[in-house]
Amino acid sequence: MYIKANFYENYLNIFQVEIPSPLADNGSLFYDYYLVDSLNVDGRKTYRLRFSPSKWASSPAFDGEMSIDSQDLAIRSIHASLNKSSGVNWVKRLTIAVDNQRLPDSTWFYKQDRIYIDAAVALLGSKEVSFMASRQVDYYDPSFTESQILGILDTKAPVLMHNDVLKNDEEYWASIRPYPLSEKEQGIYDMVDSVKNVPLYKGAEKLVDMFSNGFYNFKYVGLGPYNSVYSFNDLEGTRLQMGFRTTKDLSRRFRLMGYAAYGLSDELWKGGVSTEFMIGHMPQRKLVLSYKHDMLPLGSSAFGFGNGDVVTSILAKKGGRKMSMINDFSVSYQHEWSQGFNMTTGLQRREIFPSRVVPMLRPDGTEFESVAFVQALLQLRFSKVEIVTRGVFDKHYVFSSYPVVTINLAAAMQGVGRNEYTFFRPELRLQYTLLTAPIGSSSISLNAGTIVGKVPYPLLKIYEGNETYRIRSKAFSCMDYYEFASDTWTTLFWEHDFRGFFLGKIPLIKKLKLREIVLVRAAYGTLRDENNGILGDPAFGSDMIFPEGMNKLNTPYVEAGVGISNIFKIMRVDAVWRLTHRDKMVDGVSVPHPNRFVVNLGFAFNL
Repeated sequence: MYIKANFYENYLNIFQVEIPSPLADNGSLFYDYYLVDSLNVDGRKTYRLRFSPSKWASSPAFDGEMSIDSQDLAIRSIHASLNKSSGVNWVKRLTIAVDNQRLPDSTWFYKQDRIYIDAAVALLGSKEVSFMASRQVDYYDPSFTESQILGILDTKAPVLMHNDVLKNDEEYWASIRPYPLSEKEQGIYDMVDSVKNVPLYKGAEKLVDMFSNGFYNFKYVGLGPYNSVYSFNDLEGTRLQMGFRTTKDLSRRFRLMGYAAYGLSDELWKGGVSTEFMIGHMPQRKLVLSYKHDMLPLGSSAFGFGNGDVVTSILAKKGGRKMSMINDFSVSYQHEWSQGFNMTTGLQRREIFPSRVVPMLRPDGTEFESVAFVQALLQLRFSKVEIVTRGVFDKHYVFSSYPVVTINLAAAMQGVGRNEYTFFRPELRLQYTLLTAPIGSSSISLNAGTIVGKVPYPLLKIYEGNETYRIRSKAFSCMDYYEFASDTWTTLFWEHDFRGFFLGKIPLIKKLKLREIVLVRAAYGTLRDENNGILGDPAFGSDMIFPEGMNKLNTPYVEAGVGISNIFKIMRVDAVWRLTHRDKMVDGVSVPHPNRFVVNLGFAFNL
């Protein structure tokens, strides 16, 4: 419903799918055009044209009609539909209708725009569940005086909302609405209000919410996440977990979350609790306190709500996940200065304990009881013209056609509290979705950072490996857990989705609507002597020995792959080859690395 269609652009970004406009410079590659009629509208000659997708076009395209003012060559009106055969998943029909008006100063401006969406999810057999949505915006009395324009530009926001928009008063809206609701529109209001009270609808709404958010909500509390109730790994054996979080019906100011887990093999309890205090909703201001005692893999993002995941357990390779017990306490404050500038600052105390698969040994063979540090954190996130959706507690970044830059700073000083180390860790991350219609889009993620100071290997940059058959977009598919570590590093993840540009032109195969993907992932880093824990290396200088199999990354690591997505609309299969570091040392002998080639599976609910 955020779609703002500008048909003067060559491509319209809808659901992050680039669809060529009928007025595109190269529109004849995608459309066939027909001159239907010439009319006299408001005393001005107007051409009426019909357009339909060319039989040679493999990318999504519209079908419809438009009226063009002959003198200004401006769009007077356009009605464009995207039907089920367009290749956009789940969308049975999308209709966009725009009417423009010519103002007294000869400027063409919106008069009305309408959007209708009919989305469907197929069930067993021929049954399906449909979701229909419509939006109509009317523009009246547009004004472009200099004082008004400057005042709006000073807000640095694409839309400036009056406080009255939050009113839920039907009489108020009826008084300011420029056009009264039609009988049909009023009927829709009444129907929606009545349907919301039907028990079947309420049950379906809860199930949809559970599958999208992971929790089954009762009135004041939700239970979940459902995919973490049961899982298993080599360290814990069978892991049972149950969690909860309060809902907005209990409070829109605070949310309490917690979980408890138990491993049947290690016979240890784990768990965590966190509290969020909403100081402001828009712009968002939030204070978060959290504590966690759980088994987590180093070198990957800490899981927000426990570590169990039944899908990862099923798709794990032999040997399971290498994890360490961690005590983690943090307090953070999130401040949204503007929609394009967000800041998070906080303090974190983390204590890491050794495990039988991840030992922490001194050069003399004695074991560390734990590694503890206290660090101050600052995150700055910069974006431009980004679509953001907001809930009561959560904010989700949807899409920006510009690069998104995130700066992370972490610092610790030995002796502050029980802090055992002094270091400074700056990190820069750039994420960019490059739209390259009609041949799909590229997703680019670049990360660079360094660690200033002497630290043991659990505090180094441990590259994100993947010892499962599951697709993990931010991990190296052919790299083992704990295989490489650096104190200065750069990583690059590039993935291009052609969205069926090639397969869509092959007879019979194009009916499957498969999409082809290529990817490249690379990493490079250096390691100072003082942080080198490779026993036997002439540059060894760390106080802690690296685990068996961990090495420095003194030459670039590169892997590349191809994938097929949109299998039955929800599945994806990747084949990835390891291009460098194809051999490893075992007992002083170089042998082929077992992960030279891997196949990963995943679910992708893309449009």
